[in-house]
Amino acid sequence: MLSENHYTELDLEAGMVEQFHNEQRLFVSDMLPRDHKVLCIDNSSAPTKTGKKNDRELAHLPRRVQDLFFAIQKGHARESGTVPLFRNLMGYKHGDDRFRVWQPYTGVGKEHAQYLSDYSAIVATGSSAMATEYDQTPWMQEMKSFLDQRDVLSIPSLFVCFTHQLEAHRNGGAVEWIADPEGKKVREFGISTIRATDAKNKSTFFSKLPDEMVVPASHSQHVALSPSKGTVTYSNDVSEVQAIAYDDANVWSIQNHPEVLASTLSTILLMRSQTIGQEIDFAGREMAERHFGAVDVEGLLNRIVGSAHVIKETREAVFRAFHQQIVDSLR
Repeated sequence: MLSENHYTELDLEAGMVEQFHNEQRLFVSDMLPRDHKVLCIDNSSAPTKTGKKNDRELAHLPRRVQDLFFAIQKGHARESGTVPLFRNLMGYKHGDDRFRVWQPYTGVGKEHAQYLSDYSAIVATGSSAMATEYDQTPWMQEMKSFLDQRDVLSIPSLFVCFTHQLEAHRNGGAVEWIADPEGKKVREFGISTIRATDAKNKSTFFSKLPDEMVVPASHSQHVALSPSKGTVTYSNDVSEVQAIAYDDANVWSIQNHPEVLASTLSTILLMRSQTIGQEIDFAGREMAERHFGAVDVEGLLNRIVGSAHVIKETREAVFRAFHQQIVDSLR
């Protein structure tokens, strides 16, 4: 469970995040046309046949943990999923009609996805669903059809985790379960360090980012084969394909989660502590250090909270760079 020192660090993180949100709102106000719109494709709570479930619900955790989880939603209804993270990092307040949301798996907000030419940018979340379920999942196929239309307009788009994988699949790449050399499934969870490839600085978007980034991670599948249309821009010891640039299409995808806060990831760990603890033990020491960055849940929690400041640098770099891509595309 979180200690007093943990709470102190995460309270400080909440303050830093709020400051960055205010900076992003000023950027939107000063640099983007008043009538622009951003579409968020929300896959975050989609059902899955093969994904892992929480050991405990958020409501069963201490109130202080819940308050940290919802810290960026002050004064508003508490929303699940990652949409509030994206909305704030993109510079929009709760209720701002310029930030519109479509949930492909429920159909909610489908009307927002009808007229793509209305949008200056698209962001797409990760998911509890698995990209390898594509052939049996109509909503994923509908989303693929939507992305086919997006290509024609070349709208600046940032795709995260599941959508990174789906975009690779759509363009001829391959998505597989993460496994050790013996074929045993081992997820990547915690704090991941990704490093630039030689191609990184040729990308209009990724060239604006540091050569090494520390990013929250939570995934069981990865892009095992990059599509020929894309260029791999970041890798690490778990997966060679941690980010892909499709510069000709104005699409940039990242396997990990630059939108996620240390408080968010800590809460997820507390909800899944039994399952993740078993996975760490099952992985063995060497693989656990590579995939989780720790050999037990307590060490993993300490690593996550202790990384709040460094993942802040990644988060701000990614979303500043994406805003700049939007501005450049409108010129």
